[in-house]
Amino acid sequence: MEVSEFNKVKRKILIVQSIALLLLIIMSFLAYPYIWSNFDCNKDIGKLTCEQATFAKYFAVLFTPLLLVSIMAITIFFPVKEREKEAAKPNLKRLTKIMNTLAIFLVIVQPFNLSLYFMTKEMFNRFADDILTGVYILMSLFFLYIANMTGKMSKSLISGWPTPWNLKSEFVWEKTQRFMGFALTIVAILCFIGAFVWRIIDYPMLVPAISIGGMIVAYIISFILSYYLYQQEKLYQENSKNNG
Repeated sequence: MEVSEFNKVKRKILIVQSIALLLLIIMSFLAYPYIWSNFDCNKDIGKLTCEQATFAKYFAVLFTPLLLVSIMAITIFFPVKEREKEAAKPNLKRLTKIMNTLAIFLVIVQPFNLSLYFMTKEMFNRFADDILTGVYILMSLFFLYIANMTGKMSKSLISGWPTPWNLKSEFVWEKTQRFMGFALTIVAILCFIGAFVWRIIDYPMLVPAISIGGMIVAYIISFILSYYLYQQEKLYQENSKNNG
C-alpha cells in the first residue's frame, strides 16, 4: 500500500470530523446566551447549587465539541509507522466508517443534549427522562455497530484491540478480536437494557457506567487471554518441533 493512500483516508476522516466540529460549535454558540443566562447563579436555578449550575453550563456547551477535538487530536498526532500503515490497509474502510459514524453520532446527540437546557421546569420534568433514554438507546446501537466492525479487523496496531501478544500471532489476534466483538455485543445489550432500567432505579449514570466499565473489563480480559493463548501457541509449536 502506498503511504499516500493511508494519508488520503486520514484526510477524509479529518474533513468529516472538521465539518462535525463546526456544526457542534455552531449549535453551542447559538445555545450559549440562553444557557448562560438561564443558569446564572443569581437567578432561580431550582434545586441546583451554584457549582452544579456552573458545571451544567460548561458541560452543555463544551463537552461534545471537546470530545470530538480529542478524537481529532488522536487522529492527527497518533504516531503510525510505515509497517503499521501497510498492516492497516484491509481495515481502512472499516476505520473510516467507525470514525465517521462517531462524528455523526455526536452531531445527532448534541441537539438532544442542548434541548434539556431550553426546557421549562414543567417540560423538563415531563420530557427529560425520555430524551435521556433516547440518547442511551442510540449509544447502545452505536456500541453494537462498533462490536460488529472491530471483530472483523485484521492485525494492526491502529485497528481492533491490540495487545503485545496478539500482534505477534494471527491465531491469537483472531481469537481476541472475536472475544472483544462478543464482549462489546454484551455491553451493547446491557446498555440497551440500562436505557430503561435507570429510570426504575433512579440512576441516570447507569448506561455510561456500563459502557465505560464494560469496555475496560472486556479489554483487561482480552489482554490476559491474548497472553495465555500466545503462550499456549508457543508451547504447541515447541512440542511440534521436538516431536518432529
